[in-house]
Amino acid sequence: MLRFFRQIRKKLMEQNKVRTYLLYAIGEIALVMIGILLALQVNNWNEERKADQVSETTIQKLVVELEEAKVEVEESLVVNKMFLNWSNQYLNSESYTDSLKTNPSRIFRLISSASVTLDLPVLQQELGSEQLISDKNELSLKLRHIKNEYEKSTSVQSTADDLWNENVVGYFIDRQMLVEFNAWMRGNKYNEEAVINLMYDVDYKNLVALVNSVTIQYIVIYEKLLGHIDETIELIEAGN
Repeated sequence: MLRFFRQIRKKLMEQNKVRTYLLYAIGEIALVMIGILLALQVNNWNEERKADQVSETTIQKLVVELEEAKVEVEESLVVNKMFLNWSNQYLNSESYTDSLKTNPSRIFRLISSASVTLDLPVLQQELGSEQLISDKNELSLKLRHIKNEYEKSTSVQSTADDLWNENVVGYFIDRQMLVEFNAWMRGNKYNEEAVINLMYDVDYKNLVALVNSVTIQYIVIYEKLLGHIDETIELIEAGN
């Protein structure tokens, strides 16, 4: 093709047709520019197609990640609501102690709450500097709501850990009950009578009240977190 153009130029020059040659030269330049623009357009199209493929793959991974997180949060909510129900009955109903006597292991459950540790690498990636989902502003906002609620839950978890280390462990050590608690945790035989006596200890009741307040915080945050996760999944499934 280049040889063909050179032959035309040479022929025109030999015939001294300057005006015709200039017109030809301009046409040749235009053809070259059109070729470059087409090449750039094809390249841009290929890059956009690759970006769309990466974006779709990332969204699919995000859905899987959110579905797994949803299951964990739902399970934690079920457990925390069960613990809260037990502790509320213990704190507010003297008759509930009779049922605890027949199930002393539940007495240890009164000072328990259930937290979750979520693995959210795709979410963190999309809210970081290397976003792979483009032009998804509403989705990014939903992901930020999830991140904020989860961070609130980790703050509550830190408070719960401090409460446990500073109050619960110290209480068990003072009452020489740490061995019994560890035996119960391992599923081994423990002194049920000693555990039943904890119900009538005012200090133990105060511990239950403390943990009860933490459990309430978990429930409030996890319900909001679950709502944000559901909304985000619905948004993705709607194609936004």
